[in-house]
Amino acid sequence: MYKEGKQYGEARSRCEEDGGHLYYYKNLATDEPVITELLQTTMTSSDEVWVGADRLTTSDYQWHDGSSLPNNDPIWYGPEPTLGGEYCVGLKTTAMLLNDLTCDNENYFICQIDV
Repeated sequence: MYKEGKQYGEARSRCEEDGGHLYYYKNLATDEPVITELLQTTMTSSDEVWVGADRLTTSDYQWHDGSSLPNNDPIWYGPEPTLGGEYCVGLKTTAMLLNDLTCDNENYFICQIDV
């Protein structure tokens, strides 16, 4: 967990420089307990943190590993994604669900380094 506000592209680059990637929050059952523990031990509060998914020109989001993140996946928060001008994905920490955001927001971010 990086406790510094970065725009999405900056956060993604920072993770890659450190030998990893933005975290893939794909499975509520297995990922939520890990992230909840991480947030409780490293942060006092933050509304959203960057995770490793975005969209380029299509209406469908994609994880950085190339796998699909369907717009109707239950991992999205409420009416999200709203698409429009929001191309990057954050984890809404109060709900532990995904939210599409503008990429120039400055958020904390989670890097995953596979060993």
